[in-house]
Amino acid sequence: MDKIVIEADSVTKFYGKVRALDSVSIKIKKGSIFGIVGPDGAGKSTFLKVIASIEKISSGKISYFNMKQNSGGTAEGEIAFMPEGLGANLYDELSVKENLEFFSDLSGKSDKKFHDELYRASGLYKFKNRKQKNLSGGMSQKLGLISTIVQRPEIIILDEPTTGVDPLSRLELWRLIYRFNKDNGTTFIISTSYIYESSNCTDLALIYNGKIVASGKSEELASPEELFLKSISSDKINFKLPLDLITLPDVVIKTDKLTKVYGKFFAMKDVSITMKSGDIVGLIGANGAGKTTLIKSLTGVLKTTSGKFQILGKSGRDMRSDIGYMSQKFSLYNDMSVKENLRLFGTIYRVKNLPKRIDIVTGTLKLRSFLNYLTEDLPIGIRQRVAFASAILHFPKLLFLDEPTSGVDPVTRRQFWELIKQFALTGRSVLFSTHYLDEAARCKSIIFMHEGKVLASGTDKEIIAKVSEKNENINVEQAFIRYIKPAVQEDYEH
Repeated sequence: MDKIVIEADSVTKFYGKVRALDSVSIKIKKGSIFGIVGPDGAGKSTFLKVIASIEKISSGKISYFNMKQNSGGTAEGEIAFMPEGLGANLYDELSVKENLEFFSDLSGKSDKKFHDELYRASGLYKFKNRKQKNLSGGMSQKLGLISTIVQRPEIIILDEPTTGVDPLSRLELWRLIYRFNKDNGTTFIISTSYIYESSNCTDLALIYNGKIVASGKSEELASPEELFLKSISSDKINFKLPLDLITLPDVVIKTDKLTKVYGKFFAMKDVSITMKSGDIVGLIGANGAGKTTLIKSLTGVLKTTSGKFQILGKSGRDMRSDIGYMSQKFSLYNDMSVKENLRLFGTIYRVKNLPKRIDIVTGTLKLRSFLNYLTEDLPIGIRQRVAFASAILHFPKLLFLDEPTSGVDPVTRRQFWELIKQFALTGRSVLFSTHYLDEAARCKSIIFMHEGKVLASGTDKEIIAKVSEKNENINVEQAFIRYIKPAVQEDYEH
């Protein structure tokens, strides 16, 4: 009989009046790789924090190794927790070696031979003396993971360890997890918003709005995304945006060696791209790849250090009437209502007959019932819809979307793609960024970015063909890994 290491029984957690967890019941078996899968705001982090005893539960019970606890107390040293965020559990000014030794000493389980094994397994052996602040995002996450493993706990809890890292580092992180799960029997509990990562786990719990949507062995839950789509109730958006057909110049964006430097750091280096009318172009890369820097430069939010660019055949003029921009971080005002935010942005964009335009757009996006809500009180999917509405309120010719689908539920993600496709079908162009590689297939062309540079551009088939052998069948993620390997190796050598 499988040993249960953690059992949650009707666990509920409130933050004020907000119910972050709603009667969650889960059994986690010893030696499993247990995935908690869901979009941002679903309750993943809250659940991990309560089972790690970082947060107290409001009601329910949690058992650890069959020892009952009402408030979430655990046996000391049995559980280690790695928080969300690149290197969030590390110390910037300490080296790789100093960070690892600190966590090892903290646990009282110092073992130099084991340290060397962890350095080599993570590929960080050569970088023992490099400060954490000088590591790439992927290297930081690997250091964070081995600094958790070095404590030799029975259970390791990882909160979104792969979010925002490049595909190669993500693959290496999973290899580390598999290795120590197999060799040491360590139980891993891992949260992720990447639904396709569910196949990497032995067991799954799908969570949404604080509730468990489905749970079981990963092979039994054949299509987690379809389960989400069946379980999440959402109004069907009327995707008939009231946009007229337009004709744009053949080339809508052209850049020539665009560069942005902060001190000695190149956020963007010699970026040259061409985008044509009617295109949906995806900027694909990890956090820190330069995607946001490029979009902010093209929209005039950032001033570039060097290089040139043209939008719609022109440069150096006010482009507000021609472009729409939805930023990576929610850019509307939380203390204003939806209607007040739309009025503000409509005024900035100089929209004529603004009340009628707001009524048309909010009707199309089914936002009329939320007009008097403060934006801070809206669910993330509705907030993203409001941000999209503000970006297209003036019916721009060119739309910039910075990670619009990051962390949203599958229903909202599909809705966004329907809106994006319809926008492009009217002759307009869309440039959007994402770190979801599966979205590449939805684009007319894609641009791979890493460490501020363009690694490759073209259609997904063209990009795959350049790095695949004869008669070889690889996907976009495998192609990206092949493009990125030399770049990552160069980072390591320097």
